[in-house]
Amino acid sequence: MEKLLIFLAILALPSHIMAQEQANSLPYEYIQNIENENYEYSENGTENYAYSENSWGNGLFANTPQILQGFDLEIRTSNLFPSSKIVDRIYSGTRFDVQLEISKQVYRCFYGFINMSWFQKNGHSIGLRSNTQLTLDPLSFGLKYYYPLTCWLDLYAGVGASYCWLTIKNEIPEGTNVPRRESKEQWGAIVKLGANVNITQHLFVDLFCDYLYLPFNLTNVNNLGGFKVGAGLGVHF
Repeated sequence: MEKLLIFLAILALPSHIMAQEQANSLPYEYIQNIENENYEYSENGTENYAYSENSWGNGLFANTPQILQGFDLEIRTSNLFPSSKIVDRIYSGTRFDVQLEISKQVYRCFYGFINMSWFQKNGHSIGLRSNTQLTLDPLSFGLKYYYPLTCWLDLYAGVGASYCWLTIKNEIPEGTNVPRRESKEQWGAIVKLGANVNITQHLFVDLFCDYLYLPFNLTNVNNLGGFKVGAGLGVHF
């Protein structure tokens, strides 16, 4: 509950500022027809799509609440490739997470984003081969810059900060010095690269590669982060 409240509080902070930016949006520079769809390009460098009224999916968003208009909501998943060889050895195999990301335009091609990720992986300790479980819950926020490559493909890069909750559970024999449960919190950083493939006016697929830096002070491990490669399905409101 505490993590959810922090996530909602951070999300609410930029809403007033971004609403003012939306009210001062610039007029369209030109509109060109692409087959049966209208492609609009705004002076601020971002792409907009005015699909026909019969385009698939448009009816689902006809009555979008005003508070959600202009936001992008995305469900993502990725596989973690740890920077630490020890973490990679203990928690081997696939390491998938689940993410929720919300973003909104703040100035021209710059978008603010907030990302909440849930990751949990079971493994076996080195030596004793006892069961261990790693849980990482990073909350990241920052800026992304979009570069519209074509009418259906947008490239982006981003950077931000990350605050992470860590929990490690160990099933170990009595008499060892390893704690059965260890919980820590730490600030880190995130770098984002990706491409959005626009399927319709409101739906897009996100292909991405993030690098997460999490400098937890653990035995023989200085960074619990690494590269996260994955995909997401998003909605333009």
